[in-house]
Amino acid sequence: MNKEQRTKNNKQSRSARGDTIVEVILATALIASAIGLAYSMSNHNLSSGVSAGQRSQALSLAQSQIERIKNAYLTNSPILDSYKIDKPFCILSDGTEEDVARSASKCANFDSSPYSVSINYNIATLVFTTDVSWSSSSNDTGQDQLTLYYKLPG
Repeated sequence: MNKEQRTKNNKQSRSARGDTIVEVILATALIASAIGLAYSMSNHNLSSGVSAGQRSQALSLAQSQIERIKNAYLTNSPILDSYKIDKPFCILSDGTEEDVARSASKCANFDSSPYSVSINYNIATLVFTTDVSWSSSSNDTGQDQLTLYYKLPG
């Protein structure tokens, strides 16, 4: 065998040996990192989606409370006067107000949901403040809250 053939055979045998252990470890680490990143991102997106759904439900509950107040005002209903009280309450589906502080109040777990609803009326400013709170893992306190304001015309 001449020198040229031996060099050619050495090159072929080196390339035919396969990957080294360092290359395999690097490839495995790269794949593991990509999978870990994908898992982290999907977990964050799922959490954001759940949080957005909870906030949307809370907004719907708060708006329904404000709509009951607006409807009582627009129809000159005498029930509006029962809403102008100096203690936290919620408005039940039959239109009656219920004291939030009452034991077994329906304002906590409103309509059998995980949301608590509380309305406060400020007689000086004629503003109703509707607070909806719920348990959430989206922040450090474990509790989220949404607040809507409605000012009576006049």
